[in-house]
Amino acid sequence: MKNTDLCQTGIEIIGDVSWGTHFCQFYQTKTDLIGTLVPYFRAGLDNNEFCVWVTSDFLNTEEAIAALQKGIPNFSKYLKKKQIEIFPHTQWYLKGGKFEMKQVLRDWVNKHDQALKKGFAGTRVSGNPFWIDNKKDWDDFAKYEAEINKVIDNYKLLVLCTYSLDKCNSSEIIDVVSNHELALIKQAGKWQNIQSVGYKKIEQSLRQSEGRFRSYIELTGQLGWTTNTKGEVEEDIPSWRKYTGQSYEEVKGTGWTEALHPADVKHTLAVWNKAVRTKSAYETEYRIRRYDGVYFHFLVRGIPVMNENGDIQEWVGTCVDITNRKEMERVKSEFISIASHQLRTPLSAISWAVESLSEIECKNRSANCKKYLEQVDNQTKKMIKLTENMLDVTKMELGVFSFKYEEINPLKVALKVIEDYKDQIKNKKIKFKFIKDTDIQPYKTYSNAIVTILSNLLSNAVKFTPIGGRIILRIAKKNSQLLIEVSDSGVGIPKSAQAKIFQKAYRATNVKSQFEGTGFGLYITKTMIDRMGGEIIVKSVRRKGTTFRVILPFKQEERKIQAVKLTSNLTGMTAII
Repeated sequence: MKNTDLCQTGIEIIGDVSWGTHFCQFYQTKTDLIGTLVPYFRAGLDNNEFCVWVTSDFLNTEEAIAALQKGIPNFSKYLKKKQIEIFPHTQWYLKGGKFEMKQVLRDWVNKHDQALKKGFAGTRVSGNPFWIDNKKDWDDFAKYEAEINKVIDNYKLLVLCTYSLDKCNSSEIIDVVSNHELALIKQAGKWQNIQSVGYKKIEQSLRQSEGRFRSYIELTGQLGWTTNTKGEVEEDIPSWRKYTGQSYEEVKGTGWTEALHPADVKHTLAVWNKAVRTKSAYETEYRIRRYDGVYFHFLVRGIPVMNENGDIQEWVGTCVDITNRKEMERVKSEFISIASHQLRTPLSAISWAVESLSEIECKNRSANCKKYLEQVDNQTKKMIKLTENMLDVTKMELGVFSFKYEEINPLKVALKVIEDYKDQIKNKKIKFKFIKDTDIQPYKTYSNAIVTILSNLLSNAVKFTPIGGRIILRIAKKNSQLLIEVSDSGVGIPKSAQAKIFQKAYRATNVKSQFEGTGFGLYITKTMIDRMGGEIIVKSVRRKGTTFRVILPFKQEERKIQAVKLTSNLTGMTAII
């Protein structure tokens, strides 16, 4: 049960709430954010509460402090007695380089317990997921928000989460609203409370907000829908009927499926049944027939609304037209194909010509001739590597990267990769050791991903390890997982950079001026690992070395990648699975 003691939020439209309240704000500008958070924290500080603000790149730590100093008299005294702490998101949500839900929840509780021991009346906090830029992190954070509701009821915690409205689509807004008791959003220049009841009464809350929800759906041109637990339409869904031309009688029950492309029905029902069985979010893609008979491609998401017993009461969701996006993707895919050929072909020809000249023409000529040709050869190979990395990044972001699924032995793959770096290891007099479990048997997985992961990690280890240093490659089987570990005695990674090294094109300040590189290698590596359902962990001490640990599942099922072929006038679509 929630703690019934009331605390002041400092936000006029909300007023006083009980401890254990978890609410959110949708903002668009820094003014929106500051205008809510400054009075929110001022109320907490004035009432002897401990405060924590986790900032984002949208409004960073320095800007947050400046806003609090301007809006709260004698703010410096609160800082001095450590009644308020302000962290960048990298030091709270992404400690260790990735988001760990359970650890973050433990940290909030620990802060709360410490605050009570110090004599504070309670703890109020605010966090911002502006750093999220991919679906996996969004889904993980949504689960985290849901868990907060289970955790904070028994604590003197007040939690305000802030979300950028510009970064949320309608289905993500539903995720946010369903995980919070109150939601603030600005309409016509005034703040409105679009949720007025607790999480356990979300069904009633959604019904009360139905008018606003439908208005938002109509405004954004998306199709909103609600069904019962069986996926049957009971209430009217006007936006769907307007788009498909179906009557209410035609839509009722399972009649809505008549507007789906026949080839998509079986897959749609399979995904739906799994969501119902697991009580989890529903997401798929299918084609919907417009009122004029033309099919268009939609991304469909739904969430279950639960009753107090934890049973599904109904489903609420949206359909987002992604036909144009699919056509952006087709054009980009064609460009990649052309770029791949047009860039790689001449570079490979140059490399081949240089090798021929080096072997034939410069055999009996001056040393300078050989030196210059080696320089051309080295730079050409760097250009080829850069081109391949850029194309791989683009392919992965478009979802068209080809994962080669076949049976391999990771130990044999590792030996081939080691061979590629044998000369570099020898030239730098590096002490190299390969530790392996000999009982690892061949299994089916994505072979080109394993090669890329090993190659990128070994390449970095060789590059950043000084002459006479050491590198250890370890491959082992741990339960149902494959462990790949690369350790070196290189320059190391500064602690401040460890949370950023997997970002695209990021390079730590301690290596930018000393070592060449693009910053794509680790980004590509982590993206592949994520898509294989694994994880990568980094441990590093500056000037002492770095260890990357990769954990991948054995016996992965082959990923079914759906490609979509669009006609030039978008009058028909064929799904190839």
